[in-house]
Parts: sequence; C-alpha cells; structure tokens
Amino acid sequence: LGYVKAGARGYCPPEEAKQYVLQQNLLKYAENSRVVYTRFSEFGPVDTMVTGYDWEGSSKAIWVSKNDFFDTIEVEGSVLLKDGVPEEKIYSALNEKGIKRKDVTDLYLAINNKELDQVCWYALVQQNQKRYRYLFDFKTGELISEYQYEYPYE
Repeated sequence: LGYVKAGARGYCPPEEAKQYVLQQNLLKYAENSRVVYTRFSEFGPVDTMVTGYDWEGSSKAIWVSKNDFFDTIEVEGSVLLKDGVPEEKIYSALNEKGIKRKDVTDLYLAINNKELDQVCWYALVQQNQKRYRYLFDFKTGELISEYQYEYPYE
C-alpha cells in the first residue's frame, strides 16, 4: 500500500486569502484578490492570487491555497511584478494576432507548473463565437501555447 498526501489543495476564499497575506506580513498593502486557474481550465484546480505592495514598496503577486485536511492556508508562490512583462505587452501581442482588447474576457497571472515555478500570463479570448486560450511566459512575454475551442451546445 502507498500513502495519500494529507490535504489536497483546496479553494481559499479571496477575502480570507487577502487577510492571510496581510497577517503574515507577506504584503504591506493588499489591493486585489481573485481565484485563478492553475491548469488554465475553468474546471480547476485553483489558487487564490493576492496582489499588492510589499514592505519595500514593490508590486507583488502571491498565490495561496487552502489545505482542507489541516484547515490551513499555504503559499504556493510569489513574484515581483517588475520581474516580468506588464499586461500591456500581452495585450499588444494579442493585438498582433488580430485580437482586440474588448475580445479579451480575462487576463491574469498564474503558476503554470508548480515544480518549475513557472509563472505565466493567461488570456481568455472570445471572438466570432469561438473561445481561445493563450499562455504567455511572464518573464519574456513569449507565446507558450494557444488553444481554440467552440462553445458547447451550439
């Protein structure tokens, strides 16, 4: 018999995540918190991303999850936003592909690969009754993957 890792990662409500990073002094000010999909599928799994400013005044993103078994919050990763490309560069890259800003339904940062600690920009686009997912490298802005699918049940 093998063993099961106690406490799979679970959902951490955004307000609880925000409160946690402030209580742990991970951020001096927390501006936003939201759920992000770590495998770039709306069907999970998820982390909760909190953005704000650290004690040096740098803009930072921190991802947390909840360990349901132990009822604890765990930090999954963090980045200084100055270490990567700004979201405007992602909008520019999408524009070069003929995608207008109004067609981008969601754009956020998430950790794509926990083992490699790979942070990526994820863009969800809706255009001409089709949906597209784009994955860009956080540090370089390079396109990593592009996936197109049609709406189900149409």
